[in-house]
Amino acid sequence: MRRRSSLALSGQRGGRLIVGFLGLVLSACFAVGALASIPMGWMAQPGPGVFPLVCAIFMALASLGVIWEQLRSTGADVPINFPHGADLRRLLWAGAGITAYVVLTPYLGHLIASFLMSVVLIKLLRPASWRSTLLAAAATSVLIWLFFAIGLAVPLPEWKLT
Repeated sequence: MRRRSSLALSGQRGGRLIVGFLGLVLSACFAVGALASIPMGWMAQPGPGVFPLVCAIFMALASLGVIWEQLRSTGADVPINFPHGADLRRLLWAGAGITAYVVLTPYLGHLIASFLMSVVLIKLLRPASWRSTLLAAAATSVLIWLFFAIGLAVPLPEWKLT
């Protein structure tokens, strides 16, 4: 009987390794993009490029943690169970909400696009009344806008359909 390598890329262990390496590559691209195109500012007054750089660093650390954990794991590999039925529909709706946010943000602006995405994601994650969903989505959008646009002075996309 042939012995399987502990680094085989099948099952959940292989999937986590692949995601870890993809996260590492994506965080490196994000960091390079931030360093090359967004002003960093200085210690007394950080610029808008600091936030994406810090996010890239944390993402790289998380990706390295995933890779390290999977390389050290000695348990049996478990096959991947892809979602189906209601779980698959929920996943596809979440992907559609995020995609719509990315596509609509340059036209509708951050506040409206993030409100719509928040409504979709909140309804998917925690089915609640429309009133509480709309209030939570509005609060989320406004708080994100206040944090980035006002607190950090990061320019966010604005309404452009007029």
